[in-house]
Amino acid sequence: MKRGMSEIITTLILVVIVFVAVGIVWGVTKNLLKESSEDVNIGKITTKLSLENVQISEKGANVKVKRDVGQGEMTGIKFVFITANSSEIIDYDVVLGELEMRSFNLSFSSINGSAITKMTATPILKSSSGNKDLLGTSANYNLAGACIANCAGLQCGVDPVCGYSCGTCASPKVCNASKQCEQDNILYFKSWNGLQAWWRMNGNGNDDKGSNTATLMNGVNCTVSGKHGNACKFDGVDDFVNVSSSPVINNLGKPMTNYSIVLWFNNSINADQSLTEKWIPWAQYPWAIRLDPTISKISFIIYDGNSSSKVESSSGYKDGQWHLIVAVRDSSANKIRLYIDSNSPIETTDGFTTTDISNLGSFPIGARFSTGGNYFNGSIDEVMIFNRVLNSTEISELYTLGY
Repeated sequence: MKRGMSEIITTLILVVIVFVAVGIVWGVTKNLLKESSEDVNIGKITTKLSLENVQISEKGANVKVKRDVGQGEMTGIKFVFITANSSEIIDYDVVLGELEMRSFNLSFSSINGSAITKMTATPILKSSSGNKDLLGTSANYNLAGACIANCAGLQCGVDPVCGYSCGTCASPKVCNASKQCEQDNILYFKSWNGLQAWWRMNGNGNDDKGSNTATLMNGVNCTVSGKHGNACKFDGVDDFVNVSSSPVINNLGKPMTNYSIVLWFNNSINADQSLTEKWIPWAQYPWAIRLDPTISKISFIIYDGNSSSKVESSSGYKDGQWHLIVAVRDSSANKIRLYIDSNSPIETTDGFTTTDISNLGSFPIGARFSTGGNYFNGSIDEVMIFNRVLNSTEISELYTLGY
């Protein structure tokens, strides 16, 4: 009996050992099959690229790549540029769909583009397990004897040898005739914080920053030569430019608001003239910029309905030359300031920082109020409104660049 039990136990142990052995073998076989399956999948990947166009300069390349029809999840492209003595590899993370075409601007860090004789572009693919990258079919491009762009000294535009791109300029810079990136001053000033409106006076009353289109009244001529481009020439009789009442200008003069009014003017006579005002009869106003009738001194005035604060130049301006005016209300410092050209500001105490001196009137340029009066006889250009204080450095830029 005991012997029989011993044989049964021995048999059971052998069965267990067999099962364990089978499990181990299956685990090894399974991994091998998985690797084999993955290898098979790699073999089945048919992702291919074609190089549609290659432009080489000394410092980089512009490569137009198209993905052909084929399987595989693409995660990037491996670009290889080969010279006689060295090579440079650039891995670019990108996903291209089937038949999608895209251009890539690549920069060299270790080779000179003029020495490249060949390049390849190979798709980088994700394996089925996602744990490693695979390479698809490479596209080759033979550059021996190809035109090599000469962009030496050029920042933008196309090179004179091959017509290839030498780069582009980031806004607010643009490519000039010398193929250098230079500042576009219009884009530059439009990017300034707080610019609410800009009437450039180029033959119309358009607001180049906002939507506050002005009306040209009584035949005012806005096609004469200005400080920059065209300007409006006023006859001193009845014409002016009128900006209708709008929230952009109506909020100026509210308690503790800051603002800056910018314009260029050209004057040749002595008269009681208004350059620009937000004035309505017998009420408060947030600014008036005027020329006095004796020697054409410039004044900047704010008024609360009872009393005013005023700054005025010590000399007159009737010389037939262009001059910059910037009138600044700095409620935070309890000051109003008048800048003329690049001179130091004339300033005085505001006195009304907590008083509402705003109004709902329109904003005439070249006259005192919306129905006329105190008409200006001269030219005005580049009128801007900022809802903040412009500092001396910014005003110096406006003067230097002529805006």
